[in-house]
Amino acid sequence: MKASIFKKKWKDQDGKCYWCDGKLLSEANSYVMRSGNETIAYDKDKNIIPGVIGLPELDHLIPRSCGGTDDEKNIVLACDLCNQQKSNRIWVKRKDGKIRQYFISSTNTIIGKVAKKQMIIKTIIKLQ
Repeated sequence: MKASIFKKKWKDQDGKCYWCDGKLLSEANSYVMRSGNETIAYDKDKNIIPGVIGLPELDHLIPRSCGGTDDEKNIVLACDLCNQQKSNRIWVKRKDGKIRQYFISSTNTIIGKVAKKQMIIKTIIKLQ
């Protein structure tokens, strides 16, 4: 299941991170090295692969800890850096490309407004 979703998302997103639009590493047996803010990708022969921002990972738009599911509509391809930074928060990428971050507490409070998780999810999906 994950392999088929990964392939579909790779094709749909043109091998780019959903959040930062950075190019993702696509070659087998390749790796990424980081030093400070610099990311360098290498192929299996240790040649530099230009323009790569990071390793691809499947990311839940609505994290499972916030009521999200493993449904394909809730999954995007993200670079490892964005996925780690996002963690279990909800980010919404607006039509203008800006990203909005939401926090949900254990009492389902979202930015000072109390709502049920299902209402939160429906609202966030409408914002996209």
